[in-house]
Amino acid sequence: IEMEEVKFYTNSNLMTPESERELKELLAMMNENPDYKIRIHGHTNGTQGRDIVSWEEGQDLFHPDASNKKHAGSAKELSSLRAESVKRYLTDNGVAENRISTKGEGGVQMIYDPRGTMAALNDRVEIEVTKH
Repeated sequence: IEMEEVKFYTNSNLMTPESERELKELLAMMNENPDYKIRIHGHTNGTQGRDIVSWEEGQDLFHPDASNKKHAGSAKELSSLRAESVKRYLTDNGVAENRISTKGEGGVQMIYDPRGTMAALNDRVEIEVTKH
């Protein structure tokens, strides 16, 4: 399942507020299907390293602020952090952690040319149902 409406701020694992609608749908699916287990795949545009802005434990997943940390990291790390953000949203809303695994794919499975007009769509999250 490609989470088409889950978007992230540039080089960040902070999601835009508009992402929450689709995340609520994923949450509803998990609540309606208690036997489901999922793997969240994070993806990035490109494979180059970058400065990553991320949330600290307990911080808001949807609104950047001055307390967010910034560090140099790889595309694979950023994709892992993005998958973990979706996982945190689900666990914060009652889904058991043992029902969710994550995987950072980095930029090795890009759909669009990383220099083209559609490049931002390479930054995405996909959900794989691993048990139902």
